[in-house]
Amino acid sequence: MCAAGNPSSSDPTRSPRVTIIIPTFRRPSLLQKCLVSCLRQIDIDPLSIEILVVDNSTEGSAATIVSETAYASAWNIRYVHEPSPGISNARNAGLSNAKGKFIAFVDDDEIVDERWLVNLLKTQIKSDADVVFGPVMPMMPSSRDDLCETSLKNLLIHSVEHPTGTEIASKLLVPFWARDGRAYPRLASGNFLIRRQSPNVSSLRFDPRLGRTGGEDDLYFNQMLVDGARFVWCAEAVAWEHVPPERLSLRYAIMRGFSGGQGVSRIPMLLRPKRPALTVLSMVVALVQVPTFATLAAANALTGSPRRYHYLIGMASAVGKLFWAAPLWKHRYGATGEENRGGHLDPV
Repeated sequence: MCAAGNPSSSDPTRSPRVTIIIPTFRRPSLLQKCLVSCLRQIDIDPLSIEILVVDNSTEGSAATIVSETAYASAWNIRYVHEPSPGISNARNAGLSNAKGKFIAFVDDDEIVDERWLVNLLKTQIKSDADVVFGPVMPMMPSSRDDLCETSLKNLLIHSVEHPTGTEIASKLLVPFWARDGRAYPRLASGNFLIRRQSPNVSSLRFDPRLGRTGGEDDLYFNQMLVDGARFVWCAEAVAWEHVPPERLSLRYAIMRGFSGGQGVSRIPMLLRPKRPALTVLSMVVALVQVPTFATLAAANALTGSPRRYHYLIGMASAVGKLFWAAPLWKHRYGATGEENRGGHLDPV
């Protein structure tokens, strides 16, 4: 593990207020854009911030980009090489090496609004929350199938129509009949800020068992909620996610739906303490959903309705809820040279 940065960019005796962690895996051009967007933050003292890039490739492919960016920047940018494969290991290395009182995570395929960080911080200060989430919006290339593109866009948006300061709960932990006026976004790791000293946050880490299959962020956040952490929403702290053309396919959406369904049934069994009743509930609901979604998908396909994509993805999610055991987990992270995140469909 090694570090790189501009020695003149910060006072080594001064602890940063915020560490921005960017896990990366063989995506140099996207990482460069992400770094540039982080460096364009306004109303933020650069001396109070550090950027920590955690490279999960075995060869350390991001080192040159980080070094060159750090040399030319007034910000403190550090590089950590974590060769052990899996996004959980990369994120945990970031948590272990971060020096800030607050930690903000952003993915290497995202760019953030110029007031992203200050909005996260203002919301945390006002709410005194342990975790603040912001929306992640897709940047999608044009597709030949407009109807499929619309369905995929809805799948990839991580946002809710709630004002800043709304308390967040988990769809996985709260059955649909018990949900109230709180926000229920997808608890994904692409855009959030944590207060490092929160007792329900400080010692928790991402589960390495899920580092190459996905769902590690779902478990991480749901465990926080079980332990009593408070989450709030910040509508103004926006990040935009680059969506490559190969993801604009029904096959990808169905695979992602299946993975998401697996997570809904699997995560309760990994919580401490385990919650098998939630897994049983998920599977019972799925037994109703599979034939229902299959019928609706077929009916809408006959009429050419775009809703057929929605029901096909929903059916895939329901099947995943039934077939969630470990032998059926698929390794996605690191398999094709990029992180193919999956498993953030809304449980229904």
